[in-house]
Amino acid sequence: MTMGLKKVATKRPSRLRRIAPDVQLERNVNIFHFVNLYGCKIGDNTRIGTFVEIQKWAQIGLHCKISSHSFIRDGVGNLLVYCVV
Repeated sequence: MTMGLKKVATKRPSRLRRIAPDVQLERNVNIFHFVNLYGCKIGDNTRIGTFVEIQKWAQIGLHCKISSHSFIRDGVGNLLVYCVV
């Protein structure tokens, strides 16, 4: 399976986001300030709000909106299409 573009769709400074090198970002992922991502997979057209942490092995599906102050820990299965947290 080929991975999407490893590009974050935002103009905010990267020093306010912590994205580990092992994170798999698909296309059109929008990431806001103060976000920690490591070892996870984020699907196409997903939006991740401020103060969110997504840990290793978590998978976020397509077209998801992860609201601010969310914490998704390891072991969470695939949050599928049109999910809202």
